[in-house]
Amino acid sequence: MASVSQTRRYYTGEHSYGVDAQRRIALPAAWRGASDSDRAFMLLPHEQPCIHMMPRALFDKLAPRLEEELLANPLAVVALGSLAGASAEVVVDKQGRFALTPALMAHAGITDRVLMVGTAFSITLWSPEVWEARRQGGAEASRVIPAAAVRPDRLGQAFRDAMGVPSQG
Repeated sequence: MASVSQTRRYYTGEHSYGVDAQRRIALPAAWRGASDSDRAFMLLPHEQPCIHMMPRALFDKLAPRLEEELLANPLAVVALGSLAGASAEVVVDKQGRFALTPALMAHAGITDRVLMVGTAFSITLWSPEVWEARRQGGAEASRVIPAAAVRPDRLGQAFRDAMGVPSQG
């Protein structure tokens, strides 16, 4: 059996926190890792009015693909420059705190409160009012997995395998 440190961390649930005068918020205790690498995250502006908080290890897996795009597509310089310029790398301190940048807070409309929403593999940070206006109801959200399972790609096959649905073909 894998130890807790070898087990992949999943981010689930919703957690509401206040933002202090230094723009710091606390990561929920269940989402904190013990090692420095488990406490490193990338904060990225999302296309929705929220902040995407991605574990550094996950971002590191995406970096080679971003680098390939940068080298292959001259227009990617502007897109990746815009993304990286608005992003921040943070390390959660021993008390579980980290600071948001003013630009990211403005992008997400976050002022004195933040709602952290687990997305299984990463976290999104929302203004509570924006999240309430945008969130999907339970019935809509429950359709995500069946919809993914009918996709003809590797993601669809992974869902079919997880649900024990025989492969077609």
